[in-house]
Amino acid sequence: MTNRFGHCVGLCVLAFAALYAVYATGAFVALGPDTPLDHRLVRVCGMAILPLPLMAAPATYFSALNRLDLYGEMGSGLRRGHWKQLGLIALGTYVVLLVAPVGYEYAWKAVIGSYDTVLIESMVTDNNSRLMVPFAVALFVIVAGVGGAVTGRATRGLTAGARYAVRWTVGAALVGSFLATMVLMAELIAMHGALSPPWLALAPPAVPFVLVCVMAWRDCVRVILSVAERVGMRRGGRADPGEITGLVDGLTQVAAPAVSIADGRVREIVAGLTATAQPATGSRPERGRRKPGDRRWGVMAGGFAGSWAYLSAAFLWLGGAGLSQPTVVSALSAGFIGAAGAVLASR
Repeated sequence: MTNRFGHCVGLCVLAFAALYAVYATGAFVALGPDTPLDHRLVRVCGMAILPLPLMAAPATYFSALNRLDLYGEMGSGLRRGHWKQLGLIALGTYVVLLVAPVGYEYAWKAVIGSYDTVLIESMVTDNNSRLMVPFAVALFVIVAGVGGAVTGRATRGLTAGARYAVRWTVGAALVGSFLATMVLMAELIAMHGALSPPWLALAPPAVPFVLVCVMAWRDCVRVILSVAERVGMRRGGRADPGEITGLVDGLTQVAAPAVSIADGRVREIVAGLTATAQPATGSRPERGRRKPGDRRWGVMAGGFAGSWAYLSAAFLWLGGAGLSQPTVVSALSAGFIGAAGAVLASR
């Protein structure tokens, strides 16, 4: 299971796409029978140009919680393979976002005619957005994967309910900060060149990346200290193999007149002492499991309510893309189905 990170991302993307199809169905009906069928189809398909590729980021986040080997804990070779998969997912997202608006433009002109700038004003249509937004989303996919791995490791020792709540909250914070920053950058760039277009590519993924660094500040400090050790700026830490050998010889010489102890046993004792003296670098130990019926239904109800709220808000935020008014009923319906599936999958 630990080496199926890419497979899990694909399943999560399909699940999000199915939920968005539920929302899009409500938007399709909301356009009304007065709108021609082919016009409604084109508009609903246009609604998915930005949201569907953007869903690669939360799909990567949730898949990375238990499967992305960011710390090299799952076996040799897995971490490098997972990084390659993460890079391919980001590259695929970039290509889709780069090509999809062009195809949609031709479809719109073929079916409806000339562009309606009012309806598509928030779509990825201008030249700057066509280049910068795909790059920003691709970077965010990588940030989401790293954030998922960090969050999954940090929440291992929590109870089931707390772990579920923290993971969903962090995911919502990452996606929300990315979208809010992207909207802000787009507005500032549109205000007579207040900012240059590269800000649209770099600022949105930078904000969630800072949040990930805040969560992983201990790991960041550990990396800095490790680098300092290697360049000679910090001495001490793990015992040198030569020092361990000298300690073993000394213990053997002292203990030999009084007791009979094998060299192998002495080495086991020394290894235990040195392991105890070293600072723990792994995650916090897992707490004991609760009894099967203890607060199970309360945890499930709370997780369901929180997931429903997060997903419904996300569909209302992403839905429409300037093509139609977001429909509350369809957003709540898609969120309800997604929350039920998430709670059942986490049991």
